[in-house]
Amino acid sequence: MIPGLSEWDSTGGFPDPLKEGVHSPVPGIVHVYPDRVAVIVTGKCATRCRFCLRRWMLTEPDLDGERLDRVIGYLRENVEIRDVLLTGGDPFMLDDQVIENLLVKFRAIPHIDIIRFGTRTISTLTVLSISMSPETKASSSEPIPICGNAPGSKSVRKYYL
Repeated sequence: MIPGLSEWDSTGGFPDPLKEGVHSPVPGIVHVYPDRVAVIVTGKCATRCRFCLRRWMLTEPDLDGERLDRVIGYLRENVEIRDVLLTGGDPFMLDDQVIENLLVKFRAIPHIDIIRFGTRTISTLTVLSISMSPETKASSSEPIPICGNAPGSKSVRKYYL
C-alpha cells in the first residue's frame, strides 16, 4: 500500500486516470451517475497509497467558502441527486467542526437521503476520533457503522451521519 521512495515523486501515469475532470460540473463535484455525486472535500490524506487514483489532487485546498457555496448550489438545483459521497483525499483528515458543518449543510438539502464517507483512516490512522455536537448527533436517526477492510482488523467504529 505505501509507495517506495522512488514512487513519491512519480510523474508517470495519467494526471486524471478516472477522467473525473470531465464529470465535474463545478469544482469539488464529480457527477457520473444521475442520482449520486462524489464531493471532494479535501486533498489531505493519512497515507499516500501506491495505487491512489487521485494522487494528482493531494494538494487541493479544503472545500470551503465560495467553492462550498457552489457545491451546495449545484446539489440544491439537481433534485435527482439523493446520495452524496464525501471523499478526497480523506474527509476524516478535516477538523471535527468542518465535518460537522458539512453534514449540517448537506442534511439541509431535502432530497439528499444518503451521506457517505470515503475513508481509509480507520486502517491507516487508527487513533482517529470524530466528535460531533449533541445537536448534530440528535439530527441523525441511527449511528452508521464504518467498517475497515484492513486484513485482521476487528474494529468497527460508529459515527453519526
